[in-house]
Amino acid sequence: MWKIKHKIIFVILVLTGLITNLNAQVMSYLSNEQVALFTDRTIYVINEEILFSCNLIHNEKSTFGDFSNVLYVELVTPNGESVISEKFKLINSYCSGKITIPDNILTGYYYLKAYTKVMRNNGPNSYHYTRFKIINPYKNDLVSYNPSQTVSESIDAKDDSLLLISTDKRVYSNREKVSVSIKCESGEFKNKCISISVIPEFSFNAINIKALPTIEISSDELYNLENKGISITGKIIDEETGLKLPNIKINLSIIGSNRDFMATVSDSLGNFVFVLPDLYGQNSIFISCQKKPDINPKIMVLNDFCTSKNSMETPSFKLTEEERKLVYKIAVNKEIKSIFQDTSRINKPFKTYDNVFYGKPTRTLYPDSYIDLPTIEDCFIELPFNVRIIKVKDEKYFKITGGKSEFLIYEPLILVDMVAITDYKKVLSISPKKISHIDIITAPYVKGNMIYGGIISIFSKNGDYGGINLPESGIFLNYNFFSENSNSINGDYISINKPDIRNTLLWLPNLVLSNNNTSEFDFFTSDSDGRYVILVRAIKNNGETVTQSEHFEVQ
Repeated sequence: MWKIKHKIIFVILVLTGLITNLNAQVMSYLSNEQVALFTDRTIYVINEEILFSCNLIHNEKSTFGDFSNVLYVELVTPNGESVISEKFKLINSYCSGKITIPDNILTGYYYLKAYTKVMRNNGPNSYHYTRFKIINPYKNDLVSYNPSQTVSESIDAKDDSLLLISTDKRVYSNREKVSVSIKCESGEFKNKCISISVIPEFSFNAINIKALPTIEISSDELYNLENKGISITGKIIDEETGLKLPNIKINLSIIGSNRDFMATVSDSLGNFVFVLPDLYGQNSIFISCQKKPDINPKIMVLNDFCTSKNSMETPSFKLTEEERKLVYKIAVNKEIKSIFQDTSRINKPFKTYDNVFYGKPTRTLYPDSYIDLPTIEDCFIELPFNVRIIKVKDEKYFKITGGKSEFLIYEPLILVDMVAITDYKKVLSISPKKISHIDIITAPYVKGNMIYGGIISIFSKNGDYGGINLPESGIFLNYNFFSENSNSINGDYISINKPDIRNTLLWLPNLVLSNNNTSEFDFFTSDSDGRYVILVRAIKNNGETVTQSEHFEVQ
């Protein structure tokens, strides 16, 4: 009997240890990060830009040892439907940006949802939400949702003892300079930074959406900390059996002017991760994997944005009389601005990087410089080049020569228009007449955690992969990389020949206080009369947000 008892106790202790270890693993994925986000206003019309600044709040003693540098921002409906989604680069846990409101949405309440990838392990209730009123003056319909009778909300703390705002006058004329001084009497703000917005009265409502964090974590979808850039995660499964496939080589190619290549191997659970370079705008990505006998691999890429539709407690939509007058003025100003818009700033091209990832090749072959050869194999046989085609058991392979022992161990990386091709028959079928040039790297090449016996990079004349079919297991993605961070609206004087109809007079997303905790700045009023608000917001070192305001009038 005592042996049975000891066995039971032993099993209980083992299970307890396993459960404790599992809990520790799960807790290691939970995020202690929080997003604090400020916007210039909380009432807009379609086609306007929502300007925001964001600080990532975290425990400085975090066991992660580092923090996220990718912020995900979405404009969503009260039902959680995403309207627009963008990514922004966090530098020192801070970024500022803008979201352009689409012109096809309906009037109603909307939310700006912000989070990091690791915060997805805590569930959508841990994200930051800012609520807006957005008006489409051309449509009478309202966005559809079920209004809540009771809504859990809070108002930012307003403490006159922390922030003092003073102006040189109370009443100004149109296009007159306004001088402002700010002093922090007590308390310390994060990075000694504050956010400044000068906006029409009634265009801001200091309401925060409060929700208790919930844990929605699954062992199948654990999101890692993104501290080195945007990451693509996914898994490889057998399409017929649904089983996860470990130790499968996956290739990723970025196509176009930002061309790049990387490779990795799926882990024991079939999962894979790619950390992408810091590119901007939309780029085409091709992901493929090696094919093994008796296996039909399928690539499954996880959505880079949160797909959980978290319905928000939202009141019935209505505008006060003051807001109606304000919206009319904002809409008129927006129409006038569109007529005088400086088109040189529209559709500014994103940053591009034209160089290939491997740099300057050892040699470059231009087939058109030689006599016509029927096949690409003939090019390597007849022309003086460090590439040989070898045959093993009726299969042909590429090998780079050069006397290095690594060439005997590792296969070369074969690229066609920057896409990795592992089916050598397809490569050998390309006509030399379709090839612009071939780059050769005659040295072992390390890319990530992969080692290659050199590189053979083929570029077609028309960018059509030489007419061959890409790997069947591959998938194309029109992938959104970073959106450009935006800076301030400085409130400078606008030429008298143009109407000054700014709806936001000034936006300083990250104004740094001086050593004596003060700051001074100037801006000009516009052509619009009325009462305006100087809105100052800051984040205390304990993570709390503070809001202070001062009014002035333009006549």
